[in-house]
Amino acid sequence: MHKKEVIPTLFALDKENFNRKLTKISFSKKIHLDFMDGKFTQSSSISLNDMNEILNFKTIDFEIHLMAYEPEQYIGKIKKLGIKKVLIQFEAFETNTELMYSIETFKERELEVLLVINPGTDLEEVYPYFNEVSGVMIMSVWPGKEGQKFIENTYNKLLEIRKKFPNVIIQVDGGISEKNASEILKSGADILSVGSYISSNENAEENFNKLSQILNSIK
Repeated sequence: MHKKEVIPTLFALDKENFNRKLTKISFSKKIHLDFMDGKFTQSSSISLNDMNEILNFKTIDFEIHLMAYEPEQYIGKIKKLGIKKVLIQFEAFETNTELMYSIETFKERELEVLLVINPGTDLEEVYPYFNEVSGVMIMSVWPGKEGQKFIENTYNKLLEIRKKFPNVIIQVDGGISEKNASEILKSGADILSVGSYISSNENAEENFNKLSQILNSIK
């Protein structure tokens, strides 16, 4: 049984918003950073160089979701930022060889790797890679934009994965709130990555605590 967690997501298109949100959610022991290269997604986030502010928060464990092609090109900067966990998009790779090269490159640099699966991707295509990574993250919205509605079919995906892979770590990202957190967890999720409900909300810590209470009530 994996430890269940709520991790606030920091989504920002400019440095000012990034730093403001970072301060707002710095109560959390872990923070999930969103990075977009503007090619894999329509929008681009701030650069990794502009994320240097995280170096001032030494007690927080940061992870980064790389919505980007050739994500291994960012390894140097990720290591300098002290990030230890990366989440890479399955759809960013054209071939099995490219995907395996990226996974192995991250692992060789002692980074934990999770594979991210978009809403439109057939799970059967991704299953062969489950044993190569530390876990998977199911996107319950389309990557690249904050504040989207949770895609209901995600529940079925979680149930299917949990049945086929009882020991895999499953993270879910997108459209999560107190209204659906319980069902997401009961369907098989271990980790909730939560953006707008926490980091873009005036009641960030209060909402984080609400989700934590829901999480603690799940047996």
